[in-house]
Amino acid sequence: MRVSTAVLLEDAHKNRYAVPAYNTINLEITRGIVSAAERLNVPILLGVAYDAIEHMGMEPLFRGIEVIARDAAVPVAIHLDHGRTYEEVAEALRLGFDSVMIDFSYLPYAENLARTAEVARMAHAMNTPIEAEIGHVPGGENVTTTSEESDIVYTDPKTAAEFSEKTGVDFLAVSVGTIHGLYKSKPNLKIDLVGQIDAAVRKPLVLHGGSGTPDEQVKAAIAKGISKVNVGTNVMCACVRGVTGASYGQCDARACMNAGREAIYDAVSATVETFGTKAASVVLVGCKVAAAAAEAFGSKALRRPISSHLGQN
Repeated sequence: MRVSTAVLLEDAHKNRYAVPAYNTINLEITRGIVSAAERLNVPILLGVAYDAIEHMGMEPLFRGIEVIARDAAVPVAIHLDHGRTYEEVAEALRLGFDSVMIDFSYLPYAENLARTAEVARMAHAMNTPIEAEIGHVPGGENVTTTSEESDIVYTDPKTAAEFSEKTGVDFLAVSVGTIHGLYKSKPNLKIDLVGQIDAAVRKPLVLHGGSGTPDEQVKAAIAKGISKVNVGTNVMCACVRGVTGASYGQCDARACMNAGREAIYDAVSATVETFGTKAASVVLVGCKVAAAAAEAFGSKALRRPISSHLGQN
C-alpha cells in the first residue's frame, strides 16, 4: 500500500532504524524489490533516479510502479531520487510522487541553498516532502564503475543546520564517507560526524551510497541518526547475476526475468537486516495513528501523502 515518506522516516528517526530506499529502473526490478519486502514484511521506498528516467521515461515508469506499490502488502512510498532540475521535480509532483529530492550539491553553497529553497517552496505548495543534499557524495546512480573517494565533500554540521533551516527541506542527505557505485577500497565512514549533524539538524538524515558499505559502519551510522539508506548498485548487480546465471531451457524471456527478480531478494534481505527496519505491521499502525492525528489537528508537518495515499485504491 502507498504511504507517506514523511511518516516512515519520522518514525525511523525517532526509533533509530533506517528505511531502505531501493532504486529501480523498470517493472521487473520493481516487482522483485516489492516481492522481497513482502516476504520480509518490511516497509520500503522505491527510488526513481535520472538513469531510470532516461531509460524508461518518468511517467511510464511511475504509472507502473504506483500500481505495484498500491497493491503491495507492505507500506511503500515512491521517491524521486536526485532530481536535477526545477522542471523534473515539477513533473514528479504533477504525477504524484510521495516525496522528491533536488540535488544541487555540486553547486557553490549559496547557489545550492537559494535554488533548493525555491524548489522546496514548490514541493510544499503541493504538500509533498522534499530531500536535498549538503556536502557531496560522488559517483553516479546505479552504476558499477568505481568512484574516487577523494572527491567526497564532507558535510559540516553548522552549515547543515543553516541549510536545513533556510531551505525548509524535510530530509537531509549528508556526506560522511560513502560514494555512489563501487568502492576502490574499504570506506571509513565518519560516524561521529553523523551524530554531530543529527544533533544540529534534528530531522531525518539520508545516507546515499549504501551499496558496498560495510554493515557494521551502516549500523553505527543509523544509531547516530541516519533514517534512510539508498541502495541501487547492489540491487542492479543482484538482478544481473540472476539473469545471466539463469538456465533457460527454452527461449522464454520470462524465465530469465524471474531469475533476476528472485536474485533481488537476497540483496534486499541483507540490507533490511543491517538497517534494523521495523516490521511492516508495526509501521502501519504508526501510519494510521499519524494520519488520524493529521486529520484531527490539520497538521502541516506531515504533508499530503499521509491521508491521501494511506489505503489508496
